[in-house]
Amino acid sequence: MKCTASRVRLLSQRAGLITAGIATGLVLLPAAGEARECKQPRGQQEPPCNPYLAESPWGASHRGSYAQGSSSFRGLESDKITTQHIAVPGLPITMDFSGRYDDGGRVAWGSLVDSTDAQGLFKVDVESGELIDLYIPADREQPPPPAGQGGITGAYNILDRNGRFYVPRERWIDVYTDAVTSLSEQSVAVRGYGTLHVNNALDYDFEDGLPPILLNALAALRGGDPAAAPRGAERIDWNPRTRRCSSVWANPKVSIPNGIPSISQRSGLAYGISQSRGVWGARGLNWKNGRSEFFASPIDQHCSEEMLGFLEAAGALAFLQPTLDELPNSCENSTYAATEVGPGKTIWTGTFYGLTIYRPK
Repeated sequence: MKCTASRVRLLSQRAGLITAGIATGLVLLPAAGEARECKQPRGQQEPPCNPYLAESPWGASHRGSYAQGSSSFRGLESDKITTQHIAVPGLPITMDFSGRYDDGGRVAWGSLVDSTDAQGLFKVDVESGELIDLYIPADREQPPPPAGQGGITGAYNILDRNGRFYVPRERWIDVYTDAVTSLSEQSVAVRGYGTLHVNNALDYDFEDGLPPILLNALAALRGGDPAAAPRGAERIDWNPRTRRCSSVWANPKVSIPNGIPSISQRSGLAYGISQSRGVWGARGLNWKNGRSEFFASPIDQHCSEEMLGFLEAAGALAFLQPTLDELPNSCENSTYAATEVGPGKTIWTGTFYGLTIYRPK
């Protein structure tokens, strides 16, 4: 799994790569609901554990928030050893170990200091010593992050309980985390205490170094590929008495790859622009049980010469043409647009270089 970037910065599963995001400012505070308990390591003269640091033998520079540089855990005790060397393009001053992943393994994170101030970092599997990812921002991010002023900035880091790796720079903080697979934080539709969530995570790997605007376009178009398209919609309701959320229903088969869903109380339906075997259309889901009530698709889904002209004028046709040839129904792709309940029982949605109105006969 590869890394992606946006700058505060974000690496994913233990075998995954690194992704980044950007934050200016001082210290990032924990979000509401994050873990506030920790397991106190055994040992004499051990300071209290920090519930926001990675639960590991060494989760920050000088080990922990007390910066004591000493440990209650056992270390090397004889000269009977094996060694392993991993080449990286810089000097790792400190390394931070993650808590355990679901498979029981851990990773080591580190940032690199070098004469060119490339601001690189890496992620290594603790058990095998395999270099999982080497992240050089200038190779992954467009535009690249600002260069520092040399020195050892970026050397003293923290890995938190939720797997976020904080790297202090000159006047900002970079935050990295495990990369996950072309991810969209879709808007949630709400009616009363009920909420509708759709899955937007594509099963597709894009090549590194694509400009963000073109990557977004390709990710939207790839949602029309049945082999890559995400699937799943779920209704989750809030109970104001117990102050807890619970699932009312989940439909694992429906595919609403990128469009923003909506709800009609009078019709008793939730709507989303859906793809089925590469064909796009408006889908109505029963709001009470999640069953698909209908799927209505336009007859002609191919891109018009006028629309292709718009793409050519924008300088994007040559880049997108291979994908459009592979997925010929792409001009009905919702491309991150909202599904809106309009006048006269209509459904309106933006599409790839167009808009579509679904009207009752």
